[in-house]
Amino acid sequence: MKKLIQGKYIKTAFMIVGVCIAVAVVLLAIRSARSKIGSDLPRQFLAEVLLTTDVVAQHNTKDSCYTIINDKVYDLTTWVDSHPGGTRAIESLCGRDSTPNFKNKHNLQVKPQEALDKLYIGPFKP
Repeated sequence: MKKLIQGKYIKTAFMIVGVCIAVAVVLLAIRSARSKIGSDLPRQFLAEVLLTTDVVAQHNTKDSCYTIINDKVYDLTTWVDSHPGGTRAIESLCGRDSTPNFKNKHNLQVKPQEALDKLYIGPFKP
């Protein structure tokens, strides 16, 4: 009888270890996928639903700067201090549609568009 009980505990212990390993593998796979896609993956999914004029308007400071360019929303927060034209150039775009400003300064230039593409968070929902 004692051996039977010990055998059940051992089987249970192995099952628990197996489940833990499986969970760890799944979590590592998710972490790896997120690092390849970008750390803002959940925000990008939410952006599909939430990026309206009101939402963009709330992000109107240097510390939280969203802008709309060509019906796409970009998070410029990390770019504000890095912009070659200075922080004022970007701060003035926070919380609003900046399509005319971007086109006037950078229309058809590849480098500014590539920098902007890295900051894309989702489509604008008017």
